[in-house]
Amino acid sequence: MQLPSGNMSVILMNQKDERLADLAVRTALSYLADRQSMLTASTKVTKPMESCITSSDMYYDATAADPEAFVFDIDKANAVLDEAGWTLGSDGIREKDGKKLEFEIISWRSDASDLLVVMMDACKQAGISLTMKTIDTSLFIQRVFTTGEEDFELAYNGMTMVLRRVVTKICTALETYSTYSNSEVEDLFAQMYASTDDQEEHH
Repeated sequence: MQLPSGNMSVILMNQKDERLADLAVRTALSYLADRQSMLTASTKVTKPMESCITSSDMYYDATAADPEAFVFDIDKANAVLDEAGWTLGSDGIREKDGKKLEFEIISWRSDASDLLVVMMDACKQAGISLTMKTIDTSLFIQRVFTTGEEDFELAYNGMTMVLRRVVTKICTALETYSTYSNSEVEDLFAQMYASTDDQEEHH
């Protein structure tokens, strides 16, 4: 059976980190991702995404995309952080309650350094220090996907949108993939698995 699918590049945020649990910080990081410039710097990315689902996927709905969620705007990032109480320190890095916005982003991908340097510069302009480290693929999997033992702050990875139930469940299990759990979203994925199962039974 063949069904439409697609690949995406994503930056994962470990929300078990108190700083990344702050919606303002995650929102600011989104504003600081210049997707078009990052695309230009990478040989493995073809176009910016406007949804968490690729446009080639059968579940994609263009009307459901939030344009504001994918805007690159350093001024908005600064405003969001200011309002949330993250103030600039003497070293140019924002801090709050003794915690600094200093993050390491890990990846196993060969295009990571060229692509992420774009975001590093934008983050610096908003008072966020972002450094990158390339690690072995097996170590990356261990640090990012070991449930309950996630050992990362930010991670740059690739993801394939596939519809086979087993593989899809591995890729989209929210608690292990992004350390974020939402019962409503998980219910939607359960419906998707059931729909996929029904399609496979008829092929």
